[in-house]
Amino acid sequence: MVSAVLVSGGGRYADRWHDYAATSAELAGLLSEAGVQTAIMDDVDAALAGLDQGTDLLIVNAGECADPDHGDPAPAARQRLRRYLASRRPVLALHSAASAFTDVPEWEAAIGARWIPGTTWHPEHGPATIEVRTGHPIVDGADDFVIVDERYTDLRVADWVDASALHRLDGVVHPLIWAAEADGRRVVYDALGHDVHSIRTPDHRAFLERAVRWLTT
Repeated sequence: MVSAVLVSGGGRYADRWHDYAATSAELAGLLSEAGVQTAIMDDVDAALAGLDQGTDLLIVNAGECADPDHGDPAPAARQRLRRYLASRRPVLALHSAASAFTDVPEWEAAIGARWIPGTTWHPEHGPATIEVRTGHPIVDGADDFVIVDERYTDLRVADWVDASALHRLDGVVHPLIWAAEADGRRVVYDALGHDVHSIRTPDHRAFLERAVRWLTT
C-alpha cells in the first residue's frame, strides 16, 4: 500500500482563514478510498523532520508560517524536506502551500508556484467558473465547472507550468491546477481547496482523485 504524509497547517502554521484540520481530514478520506495509507500531521516541522524513505507521497495542506523567526520550516525540517525533494518522490501541494516554506527555494521550484505578498491576491470567496484544458490524465473526461472557492490571482508561476485548470479575470488567464513530471518527479499543485465544501464539490473531488492516481502510479 502507498504510504503518504499529509502535512496539515497547525501550530505556528495555523491561521484564521483556513480550517486545515477539516480539509486535511476530508483529503485523508479521499486518499483512503484511493488505497493510500495517510498519516495526518499538524506539527509541520515535526512532520517534515520525520520524512524518510518509507514516505511514498508528500501532501502539503499548510501555508505561510506565522512565526518565521526560527525558520520556515525549522532547520531540521528544512534539511529533510530538501532531501525528500531531491529523492524525486511525488508531491501534492494544495491551495496555500504556495505560500509555505519560504526558506526552501527548492519547494517553489518543485511545485511551480509562489504566493508573493503584496502582489498575489484573490477575489472575494464565492462562485467561480473554472476552465479545464485537456491533455493530461488529471483532466481526462473533465469539463468546465463552477465552484465556490478562492481564485488565486497573480501567483508567481514557473515557465514550465502548463495549466490543466484556470480562471479568467478581466481577460487575463490565471493558472489554478497543474501537473508536471520533471527529473523523475511527479508533482501536482491545486490552488483550489480553501474549505471542505471546495473539496467535496464533485468536479474538484474528481480532479483530486485523478491526481492521486497519477501521482502514485
